Amino acid sequence: MSRYHDNETVITLNHKVTAAELRKAELAYAEEWAKEEGDSDGREIVLRGAAWLCGGRTAEEAHARMTKAMRRALGKCRVQTVWTNLEEPPTDEYCTEAGDGPDEGADRASGGCTADDAEARP
Repeated sequence: MSRYHDNETVITLNHKVTAAELRKAELAYAEEWAKEEGDSDGREIVLRGAAWLCGGRTAEEAHARMTKAMRRALGKCRVQTVWTNLEEPPTDEYCTEAGDGPDEGADRASGGCTADDAEARP
């Protein structure tokens, strides 16, 4: 079953984002999702788009794929995704803390990030 979703992905690095890193993130995002806009502010990159989750893929599975793509492109980073089913709300949110490799922790996403998570970032 395919479902049309809006996505916001926030990638947090432990340093100020460079223009080259923003471009790498945009390219990695575009491989996984239809990018509509992207921006960076300090240590965060925010990417947004809307597309179909196809083949029965869940938002959590899409988060794991996005995490792997971002870590392949940028290395160690924190990845937070928010998925809004545009056909049947509610919103699903997942967070994977910074890991060393693209696969580290991608399959252990927690349901959402808390304010404490944000404060704990380096």
